[in-house]
This record gives sequence, structure tokens and C-alpha cells, in this order.
Amino acid sequence: MTAGGESRWVMDTSTFTHFCRAKREDVLQQLAPRGLILIPDSVDVEISRGRERGYDLPDIDSLPWVERGILTED
Repeated sequence: MTAGGESRWVMDTSTFTHFCRAKREDVLQQLAPRGLILIPDSVDVEISRGRERGYDLPDIDSLPWVERGILTED
């Protein structure tokens, strides 16, 4: 949950990359609450490394339904 009470899915690297490599990012967007997912900063780094290694993964900035975030204890 965010401070405003809006729910988001927090996505891990495996889930995000498997859907993307299968060209089915649309499923994530359709199923996620309000059509939005949150990518923690650590997952963003792992996705970037995958892109550098040649995996066919989209740039997170190209997906308007994906938000970057920093997870905290709160």
C-alpha cells in the first residue's frame, strides 16, 4: 500500500522478466490492481542488467503503467 491508500502490485524480477520475455506484459497490466505495478529499485537494477546481457526486456520508462519505487520498512 502507498501512503494514499492506493494498492499496487510489487513485482519481483522473475515474474516481470518472464512475462516480458514471453511478450505478455499486457497480462500484468490487465491483472494488476488499477492496472499499475511497482518495481522496487533493486528489481530495476536487475532488469537493467538483463537488458545489458541481451535479454529482450522493455525499458521500464517505456511502460506508463509501471512505477519505480523504493521499499522501506514502512
